[in-house]
Amino acid sequence: MVRDAARRIAADEGARVPILMCKVFTANVVQGVIDDAVWACGGNGIEKDHPLGDFYESVRQFRIVDGADEVHKRVIARDAFDDVDPD
Repeated sequence: MVRDAARRIAADEGARVPILMCKVFTANVVQGVIDDAVWACGGNGIEKDHPLGDFYESVRQFRIVDGADEVHKRVIARDAFDDVDPD
């Protein structure tokens, strides 16, 4: 997915939707991995002296900083259904 987006950028093609797909996918995967890691470590996973605590605290902003996932998903869906005949 990332390579396809990079290829489109390099070819000066429209890459807006592939970039949004990469952002949504990556942010959600990172959130899931951190959640699983914290779950595996139990209460120790969210302590301030453990790196997972810092990761857990900052990972949510991956899904908000450049726009909410819901906004990105709406743009992706609009593009996916752009050529559908409404009749």
